[in-house]
Amino acid sequence: MPAQPEIITERLRLLPWMLNDLEFCVALNMGPDVGRYLFVHEPPIGSEQRDLLRRNIADVWPELGTVWAVERRDDGALIGRCGLKPLENSGLVEISYRFDTAAWGKGIATEAARKVLDLGFGTFEFDPIVAVTHPKNVGSQKVPKNIGLKPDGTKFQYGLEQKTYSFRREDYLISR
Repeated sequence: MPAQPEIITERLRLLPWMLNDLEFCVALNMGPDVGRYLFVHEPPIGSEQRDLLRRNIADVWPELGTVWAVERRDDGALIGRCGLKPLENSGLVEISYRFDTAAWGKGIATEAARKVLDLGFGTFEFDPIVAVTHPKNVGSQKVPKNIGLKPDGTKFQYGLEQKTYSFRREDYLISR
Protein backbone atom coordinates (compact mmCIF):
# COMPACT_ATOMS: atom_id res chain seq x y z
CA MET A 1 0.00 0.00 0.00
CA PRO A 2 1.51 3.39 -0.95
CA ALA A 3 2.13 5.91 1.82
CA GLN A 4 -0.69 8.32 2.54
CA PRO A 5 0.28 11.53 0.75
CA GLU A 6 -0.75 15.04 1.72
CA ILE A 7 -3.14 16.41 -0.90
CA ILE A 8 -3.39 20.09 -1.83
CA THR A 9 -6.24 21.55 -3.87
CA GLU A 10 -7.15 25.12 -4.68
CA ARG A 11 -8.96 25.64 -1.37
CA LEU A 12 -8.15 22.55 0.70
CA ARG A 13 -5.41 20.57 2.34
CA LEU A 14 -6.01 16.87 3.00
CA LEU A 15 -3.81 15.44 5.72
CA PRO A 16 -3.45 11.95 7.18
CA TRP A 17 -6.21 11.30 9.70
CA MET A 18 -4.67 11.50 13.19
CA LEU A 19 -5.79 11.01 16.79
CA ASN A 20 -5.79 14.80 17.28
CA ASP A 21 -8.75 14.86 14.81
CA LEU A 22 -10.80 12.62 17.13
CA GLU A 23 -12.90 15.22 18.96
CA PHE A 24 -13.75 17.03 15.73
CA CYS A 25 -14.86 13.74 14.14
CA VAL A 26 -16.99 12.79 17.15
CA ALA A 27 -18.67 16.21 17.16
CA LEU A 28 -19.21 16.02 13.40
CA ASN A 29 -20.83 12.58 13.55
CA MET A 30 -22.95 13.43 16.58
CA GLY A 31 -24.21 16.74 15.21
CA PRO A 32 -27.91 16.56 14.33
CA ASP A 33 -27.53 17.73 10.71
CA VAL A 34 -24.79 15.23 9.84
CA GLY A 35 -25.93 12.46 12.20
CA ARG A 36 -29.42 12.21 10.71
CA TYR A 37 -27.85 10.69 7.59
CA LEU A 38 -25.47 8.36 9.46
CA PHE A 39 -27.49 6.43 11.97
CA VAL A 40 -30.42 4.18 11.08
CA HIS A 41 -31.72 4.16 14.63
CA GLU A 42 -30.81 6.37 17.56
CA PRO A 43 -27.29 7.77 17.35
CA PRO A 44 -24.79 6.08 19.65
CA ILE A 45 -23.74 7.92 22.76
CA GLY A 46 -20.66 10.07 22.33
CA SER A 47 -18.36 7.70 24.23
CA GLU A 48 -19.25 4.80 21.88
CA GLN A 49 -18.58 7.00 18.85
CA ARG A 50 -15.30 8.20 20.38
CA ASP A 51 -14.12 4.62 21.07
CA LEU A 52 -14.98 3.48 17.53
CA LEU A 53 -13.23 6.44 15.90
CA ARG A 54 -10.21 6.12 18.21
CA ARG A 55 -9.81 2.46 17.18
CA ASN A 56 -10.21 3.34 13.48
CA ILE A 57 -7.61 6.10 13.61
CA ALA A 58 -5.14 4.20 15.83
CA ASP A 59 -5.37 1.09 13.64
CA VAL A 60 -4.57 3.20 10.54
CA TRP A 61 -8.05 2.36 9.35
CA PRO A 62 -8.91 1.26 6.80
CA GLU A 63 -6.56 -1.49 5.65
CA LEU A 64 -7.81 -1.11 2.09
CA GLY A 65 -7.76 2.60 1.31
CA THR A 66 -7.07 5.66 3.37
CA VAL A 67 -8.85 8.58 5.02
CA TRP A 68 -7.76 12.21 5.15
CA ALA A 69 -8.71 15.04 7.46
CA VAL A 70 -9.75 18.02 5.32
CA GLU A 71 -8.88 21.56 6.29
CA ARG A 72 -9.25 24.91 4.58
CA ARG A 73 -5.95 26.20 3.21
CA ASP A 74 -6.67 29.84 4.03
CA ASP A 75 -7.06 29.39 7.80
CA GLY A 76 -6.22 25.74 8.57
CA ALA A 77 -9.69 25.05 10.01
CA LEU A 78 -10.64 21.38 10.05
CA ILE A 79 -13.92 21.04 8.13
CA GLY A 80 -14.35 17.33 7.42
CA ARG A 81 -12.89 14.10 6.17
CA CYS A 82 -12.69 12.33 2.83
CA GLY A 83 -11.23 9.00 1.87
CA LEU A 84 -11.37 5.55 0.40
CA LYS A 85 -12.51 2.65 2.54
CA PRO A 86 -13.97 -0.82 2.22
CA LEU A 87 -17.72 -0.81 1.63
CA GLU A 88 -19.19 -3.10 4.25
CA ASN A 89 -19.64 -6.74 3.24
CA SER A 90 -18.97 -6.10 -0.44
CA GLY A 91 -15.27 -6.39 -1.31
CA LEU A 92 -15.56 -2.97 -2.96
CA VAL A 93 -13.81 0.32 -2.20
CA GLU A 94 -16.05 3.26 -1.38
CA ILE A 95 -15.24 6.94 -1.67
CA SER A 96 -16.52 8.47 1.54
CA TYR A 97 -16.83 12.07 2.66
CA ARG A 98 -18.27 13.90 5.61
CA PHE A 99 -18.19 17.64 6.20
CA ASP A 100 -19.33 20.20 8.72
CA THR A 101 -22.55 21.91 7.65
CA ALA A 102 -20.69 25.21 7.16
CA ALA A 103 -18.94 23.55 4.18
CA TRP A 104 -22.15 22.25 2.57
CA GLY A 105 -23.20 23.62 -0.82
CA LYS A 106 -19.82 25.19 -1.67
CA GLY A 107 -18.29 22.45 -3.81
CA ILE A 108 -15.84 21.51 -1.05
CA ALA A 109 -16.84 17.84 -0.89
CA THR A 110 -16.59 17.62 -4.68
CA GLU A 111 -13.14 19.28 -4.66
CA ALA A 112 -11.80 16.87 -2.04
CA ALA A 113 -13.50 13.79 -3.51
CA ARG A 114 -12.17 14.50 -7.01
CA LYS A 115 -8.56 14.44 -5.74
CA VAL A 116 -9.20 11.33 -3.66
CA LEU A 117 -10.76 9.62 -6.68
CA ASP A 118 -7.67 10.49 -8.75
CA LEU A 119 -5.45 8.81 -6.14
CA GLY A 120 -7.81 5.85 -5.85
CA PHE A 121 -7.59 5.06 -9.54
CA GLY A 122 -4.02 6.30 -10.14
CA THR A 123 -1.84 5.55 -7.12
CA PHE A 124 -3.89 2.81 -5.46
CA GLU A 125 -5.28 1.33 -8.73
CA PHE A 126 -8.66 0.43 -7.20
CA ASP A 127 -11.31 -0.83 -9.61
CA PRO A 128 -14.13 -0.02 -9.37
CA ILE A 129 -14.71 2.78 -6.89
CA VAL A 130 -18.23 3.12 -5.54
CA ALA A 131 -20.21 5.56 -3.41
CA VAL A 132 -23.35 5.19 -1.34
CA THR A 133 -25.55 8.00 -0.11
CA HIS A 134 -28.51 8.23 2.20
CA PRO A 135 -31.67 8.35 0.06
CA LYS A 136 -32.74 11.66 1.62
CA ASN A 137 -29.34 13.38 1.44
CA VAL A 138 -29.78 15.19 -1.87
CA GLY A 139 -26.68 17.34 -1.39
CA SER A 140 -24.46 14.31 -0.85
CA GLN A 141 -25.90 12.64 -3.95
CA LYS A 142 -24.46 15.42 -6.11
CA VAL A 143 -20.84 14.64 -5.18
CA PRO A 144 -20.50 11.21 -6.86
CA LYS A 145 -22.16 12.54 -10.00
CA ASN A 146 -19.90 15.63 -10.03
CA ILE A 147 -16.76 13.47 -9.95
CA GLY A 148 -17.91 11.04 -12.64
CA LEU A 149 -19.55 8.15 -10.81
CA LYS A 150 -22.68 6.83 -12.45
CA PRO A 151 -25.94 5.98 -10.63
CA ASP A 152 -26.11 2.26 -9.95
CA GLY A 153 -29.56 1.82 -8.36
CA THR A 154 -30.05 1.16 -4.68
CA LYS A 155 -28.49 -1.42 -2.39
CA PHE A 156 -28.90 -2.30 1.26
CA GLN A 157 -25.83 -0.84 3.00
CA TYR A 158 -25.29 0.46 6.52
CA GLY A 159 -28.74 -0.63 7.64
CA LEU A 160 -30.95 0.80 4.88
CA GLU A 161 -31.49 1.05 1.14
CA GLN A 162 -28.89 3.53 -0.11
CA LYS A 163 -28.46 5.20 -3.48
CA THR A 164 -25.35 3.74 -5.08
CA TYR A 165 -22.88 4.98 -7.68
CA SER A 166 -19.88 3.38 -9.37
CA PHE A 167 -16.99 4.17 -11.68
CA ARG A 168 -14.69 1.67 -13.39
CA ARG A 169 -11.01 2.53 -13.67
CA GLU A 170 -11.06 1.99 -17.45
CA ASP A 171 -13.88 4.53 -17.86
CA TYR A 172 -12.07 6.95 -15.57
CA LEU A 173 -8.88 6.73 -17.64
CA ILE A 174 -10.84 7.29 -20.87
CA SER A 175 -12.57 10.36 -19.39
CA ARG A 176 -9.29 12.09 -18.48
